[in-house]
Amino acid sequence: MATAVVEEAPNGVDNPLGQRIRQARLTRELRQIDLAEQAGLSRSVVNDLENGRPRDLGVSKFYRLAAALGVTMEWLLDEPDLCGRMKPDDWFDAIDWDKPTWTALDDAASTLELTDEDVRMLASVTFRGQRPTTQDQWCLLYSVIRLAIQHAEGWAWREGD
Repeated sequence: MATAVVEEAPNGVDNPLGQRIRQARLTRELRQIDLAEQAGLSRSVVNDLENGRPRDLGVSKFYRLAAALGVTMEWLLDEPDLCGRMKPDDWFDAIDWDKPTWTALDDAASTLELTDEDVRMLASVTFRGQRPTTQDQWCLLYSVIRLAIQHAEGWAWREGD
């Protein structure tokens, strides 16, 4: 196994995130291009992050980066209590369920007999800053997510599941 080497960023700039990314990558014996492919990023993004050049990844890409490295986002950010400080349900509790988008989600949830957890997951989804606005769109979104998860986990579609 390769020994993790922690290097300083260019010009002596403190770059703990880049150092942690590099450390985890080298520990897993990955080249930057390998990590980029596994995380769904470009090699230049990985290189920029390791070398202290800011990149706006967004949470989902940052999560994929951490997953590809086999570490948590908290470890990468050196924030061990990050999840404990987050309040993921605050936004959900403030939803105005009388607005058309949320009424459509509520109707879809009833039709599909969704759990509260599934409704919260769907409510958090946006695509290019937009959410579904009709019951049919919410139902389609849920079906696509469910199918993608089943495919990713190697499950076969089962009748009544």
